[in-house]
Amino acid sequence: PKDISTYRKLLEDNNIVCYEADIRLERRFLIDNDLLSSVTIIGISKKGEFTDVLFENPICKKGVSSKKDLGFAKPSMVSIDIETSEDASEIYSVSLYNEEISEVIVVKNENIGNKTFNNAIVVESEEKLLRLFVKRVRELDPDIITGWHVIDFDLKVLMTNAKKYGINFAIGRSDEALKIRIESSFFRDSSADCQGRLVLDGIQLLKSSYIRLEDYKLNTAAKHFLDDTKLIKEDNRFGIIDRLYKEDPQAFIDYNLKDSKLVFDILLKSQLYELTIDRSLLTGLHMDEVKASIASFDSLYLRELRKAGYVALSTRSSDSPIGIGGYVLNSKPGIYSHILVLDFKSLYPSLMRTFTIDPLAYQGTIEEVKAKGLDVENKEEYIISPNFAVFKKNGLLPHILERMWNERELAKKRGDELARYAIKIHMNSLYGVLASPNSRFHIRNLSNAITSFAQFFIKMTVSELEREGFDVIYGDTDSVFVASHAKDSFCAYEMGKDIEKKLNNYFKNYIKENYHQESVLELEFEKQFERFFLPKTRGSDEGAKKRYAGLKVISDLSKEQLVKTKIDFTGLEFVRSDWTDIAKEFQLTLLEMVFANKDPKEYIRNFVNEIKKGKFDDLLIYRKSLRKDISAYTKTTPPHVKAARLLDQIDGNIISYVITKEGPQPIQKITSTIDYDHYIEKQIKPIADSILEFFNTDFDDVINKSEQTGLGSFM
Repeated sequence: PKDISTYRKLLEDNNIVCYEADIRLERRFLIDNDLLSSVTIIGISKKGEFTDVLFENPICKKGVSSKKDLGFAKPSMVSIDIETSEDASEIYSVSLYNEEISEVIVVKNENIGNKTFNNAIVVESEEKLLRLFVKRVRELDPDIITGWHVIDFDLKVLMTNAKKYGINFAIGRSDEALKIRIESSFFRDSSADCQGRLVLDGIQLLKSSYIRLEDYKLNTAAKHFLDDTKLIKEDNRFGIIDRLYKEDPQAFIDYNLKDSKLVFDILLKSQLYELTIDRSLLTGLHMDEVKASIASFDSLYLRELRKAGYVALSTRSSDSPIGIGGYVLNSKPGIYSHILVLDFKSLYPSLMRTFTIDPLAYQGTIEEVKAKGLDVENKEEYIISPNFAVFKKNGLLPHILERMWNERELAKKRGDELARYAIKIHMNSLYGVLASPNSRFHIRNLSNAITSFAQFFIKMTVSELEREGFDVIYGDTDSVFVASHAKDSFCAYEMGKDIEKKLNNYFKNYIKENYHQESVLELEFEKQFERFFLPKTRGSDEGAKKRYAGLKVISDLSKEQLVKTKIDFTGLEFVRSDWTDIAKEFQLTLLEMVFANKDPKEYIRNFVNEIKKGKFDDLLIYRKSLRKDISAYTKTTPPHVKAARLLDQIDGNIISYVITKEGPQPIQKITSTIDYDHYIEKQIKPIADSILEFFNTDFDDVINKSEQTGLGSFM
């Protein structure tokens, strides 16, 4: 195996094209034998040196495709956490937790002595702790090791310190020591090679499953999923840990164990563990690889390509020109009533299926196809996209998508929301893979065909709606926002369902007539807003893109139930992490008043006065991530970096700070008076002005108690 890259380079240096030469041999075996993550093994077994069961040259066949299939056994998992000195040079303890074990291995100190403690094994030295940890992992024999920041910190420290004592840190199912790759880039995750086991970092699982939290600290995730917290929440935790280790060993042990338990419980309660299994079964990738969309695509597509008798090129670098983006219609700023939102369900996958957009089916441009002497105008055989890419009606990707589509519907029927979500993630990632220059299947003209079709049908939707007399106030990639001018929410609902039916029939007939294809495009009346706010771009009269808020109708109007509403935000300050809680509270209340036809001017004046009196000091905190080491910020020094440099110890990458008269200061070390004028000018005024302009006034006039303007100025 190690010689493959050498031979590949030799061949390519002599202008000999290599196909799929970058695929690892174990992946090659799985693809060639059409094996996914679950495998049925047929053969004679014996006990292995490091495993309970060992097969030599067995027959391997495809296994189950769902957790719910008979015979599927979920992988076992153990959560670990270590406690160390502040510089991580000395390990105090390591905890292990799952349904069967609650255990802390702790190094003896003067206060611990020969005492016994709950859930603890006391050892004489750090060396004995490390040796016992390796032994316990082997005895527990988990399929998965997990934790919080487990690769970049816990395993890194354990492995580094094991080397000091000449310990073979082999915690896998072989005698090969753990290998880890630490990534300093914010955009790449560190990885661990633990033979026979997987290492899953709780933070990585959250991010790769598109779960957004205020930050990714363990305490934040515990509050969100478990309504629980760490036993030590203070920012100066190392000082507290040192004190507890020396003075209150049982509290120290409890703290260490709970951190492991919190991680384990979060992965189960959030269903991230189950979701990751589903994604693995779907793609054929290990559970620690499912976040890699290009690898997922390759795993699924290459095996179908092989069945069809083809091989693909090896991955190569590509300096591809910029592609066609999604279509965004200029918005019409204002405050509206009874807005309908119509959305194409899974637009890009639907377009790939409907128009056989596929690497194998791609024939080139019209000119290239005509030069081959092919009849490109034959609609029974070819499809021409709006960007003049030509596809033959024999693609593999439409069939893969159809299979996923059907599996998603089956999952929905049996109430398996995790499987449905896993399929949705991978279906929606396919365009991104085809558009990525890092993919072996990247052809810019092919990915542009998808976005050009998307633009074509969004524009067609807008045109048809306007032809019917509707006012389209905004459009964004796969959805349109329509002013219904209905008298109430019930009438608006009926209009939305009627539009949905008419346009879907129109698209079906249009595609049948012009492309000789059956349409799987589905325009859905997704939601409606009783009241709706579209702001202007700051400093301009043009409408803002991807920024709006509305009073969303959440009851089932088809049954004429009482209409209930809640404010839904997109892109505004309320949902942006770089704005303070004071701005979010102000914006929410302001919009609630506007949507209720109440004049907000007196509220604005009172709110500003209360800020100056210090009533909202706890809401003035900025939170921003460090994306690199603070010493690497040389060209510019953002406020959060200035604040971070004032800290004695940085815990995590989220810096919480306030703006004072002396500049940004971390909340742990506020030594100056808060600069209330900064918050009023930078946080409150922009939000107020975005709404007050529809009252024909502005923030400065309101604060100066100018004559009130009526609500009649609303659009």
